[in-house]
Amino acid sequence: MNTKNGDFMQILVRSILVFVMLFIVTKFLGKKQLQHLTMYDYVIGITIGSIAADGIISVDLPVTNALLALVIFGAIGYGISYLTYKDHDVLETVDGQPVILFQDGKFIKNNLAKTKFSVAKVLEYCRLKGCFDLAQLDCAIL
Repeated sequence: MNTKNGDFMQILVRSILVFVMLFIVTKFLGKKQLQHLTMYDYVIGITIGSIAADGIISVDLPVTNALLALVIFGAIGYGISYLTYKDHDVLETVDGQPVILFQDGKFIKNNLAKTKFSVAKVLEYCRLKGCFDLAQLDCAIL
């Protein structure tokens, strides 16, 4: 009984510490992590979440390991974000190049297939942006 209570307290303390560190790392990375996620941002978010979960649940490992891993991974994310801001080639490598999905009144089928976007999904995003008539649309770029 005492061991289970000790494990609970350890998980509680770890949860609080990791939550605080996640909050700090997220603030450090900026709002980009929270909206308009690229594949890179998604991977960063998933990995930070995994590190946090391991740090909370793995009571046999020191919590400082998880906190250090969060700081290191946050620094890597920040460093890559900084490099993409400074160097266009790095930006294209990390985020990819824009892909035209609709232009000159036509959907570009090859680009739709390459990005795995359907016509319906493009139309949905157009509606979300307030465009309900394709005649008003010059182009759609992903």
